Amino acid sequence: MVFLIKKRLPLLLALVLLSFGTIRASESLKDTAVSIDELQHIATGFEWLENKTYELEALHPPLARIISALPLYIFKNVRLGQGFYTKYCPMNLPKDYKKEYEGRIKGGKAIFCGLNESEHTERVILARISSLLFFTIGGLGIYAWSRSAFNARVACLATFFYSNLPIILASCIIINTDMAGSAFLIWTLYFIPIWLKAPTNRNSLVVGMLIGIVAISKFSSIIFLGLCFAVLGLYLGSQNKKLISGLQLSEWRSRLIIILSAFTVIWSAYHFSTEEVFGLNILPFPEFFRGLGELIARNKIPFLGYIFGKILLFKGVWYFFPVATFFKTPLSFLLMFLGSIWLAMKLRTKQIILILLLILSIYFIGAASNINIGLRHMLPAFMLMCITNAHFVDYCWHRFKNLISKFAIIAAIFSYLLSSAIAHKDYISYFNIMAGNTPEDILIEGDFDIGQDAKKLADYLSSAHIMEKTVFYSYNIVHPDCYGITHYKILFGANRKEFKVEFGTHKYLAIAKVVPKFLPQAALREINQCTNPIYIGETIIIFDKKNCRF
Repeated sequence: MVFLIKKRLPLLLALVLLSFGTIRASESLKDTAVSIDELQHIATGFEWLENKTYELEALHPPLARIISALPLYIFKNVRLGQGFYTKYCPMNLPKDYKKEYEGRIKGGKAIFCGLNESEHTERVILARISSLLFFTIGGLGIYAWSRSAFNARVACLATFFYSNLPIILASCIIINTDMAGSAFLIWTLYFIPIWLKAPTNRNSLVVGMLIGIVAISKFSSIIFLGLCFAVLGLYLGSQNKKLISGLQLSEWRSRLIIILSAFTVIWSAYHFSTEEVFGLNILPFPEFFRGLGELIARNKIPFLGYIFGKILLFKGVWYFFPVATFFKTPLSFLLMFLGSIWLAMKLRTKQIILILLLILSIYFIGAASNINIGLRHMLPAFMLMCITNAHFVDYCWHRFKNLISKFAIIAAIFSYLLSSAIAHKDYISYFNIMAGNTPEDILIEGDFDIGQDAKKLADYLSSAHIMEKTVFYSYNIVHPDCYGITHYKILFGANRKEFKVEFGTHKYLAIAKVVPKFLPQAALREINQCTNPIYIGETIIIFDKKNCRF
């Protein structure tokens, strides 16, 4: 019994660490306003559950959306109604993006908006629990990989880093596909070498199912998986040809099992739907292929982005994600990662070299992408960094015995925890000290503001009894009316040239910090003459007209 307890103790410790991370993240669930992406995710999840179709939007696969909608569907008996689906999800008609977008927003608002505060909070928490579930799955994948490759100490350290990293915690307080895609990608990358060493029917089935789950979690994870699989095969094959026996022509059965199991998982996620091709109804899961096509098209039409004062209207920049990583990651974590690179070069540790190559592959894909919004797109790389950093700390602690080295390691971990504590409840807008006092001068959009402080603004305006006296200027990612803010104007890429920030007949003006970054000074003439602003959260400023010189 004692032996079993000792054997299970590292796993229990890892679960405690993950529970601690879950508690920290859950404290932000109710205070973070619902974003426009969440409205769309929840609406499409309900369409899948209630209408058994997936017509509102195929750009994102359904798994995370289904899981987010499931608690509300089961425990709160929420329904959108057949009339909604008849209007916005007609079958066998040409695609109408504008109408589908309207449907997603109206569906999401029907689920989350127009409710009393307690009901709204309860629904938001129930829906966002899905991301905490994927957070736990990802953490267990990090633990399993670290323990298999190294030892229990490294596994627990990796789980510790994972459970306290701001970018990880930011991704599990909102409904999104990133956490799910990253979690299952980690498990798949962990299991592929196991299959290469022993391509049994069981291992083939597991790999196939994991690949299928990755495919229905996030489309970009499929791209990551493809390149990472190539890296795994080439690197492991160069080290030991026996490790790639699963790729030999004689192992056709295992490859067939992988293909069939992945195919079945994907098809089941789309209700075994088909589409007519050459007069025959034979094309399986057409929504999957439509979604991939939309992703490719979306990458060719860049988002309205921003970096270092540069508005990205026409093309993304290769250095976006490295810059975002530098400014949005605790410095001690980055220093430990640099140390892990040095250690890999010194010791030639195969597992660390392999993980570093996988991280490089993910950043390579990011550099080639035009979708420069949100460091969350690099989430799998950060999860892998937790393993390399844990190995570096474990090695240094046991290799260097002098007090200075021990103190340096303790200081690095303390600094990491301090950075994580500073980020608490504002994980999305977290920047390290290198960003200074105005991080919005470096990056905005998904890295700084997704409208997360709109609820805090509404609470402040209500408590100060100035709701009707305030106009709110927001970016295109939040719907303020969900929180009772009736006077607002939203900046879109299309209306940027005509957009002006003015008090009008209102006594107060609230503005998201990101809005001025996209506008010329002439459009900001009034607020440029105002002083003594009030700050709401990390992303919103309120100006009082009596403190303005005009």
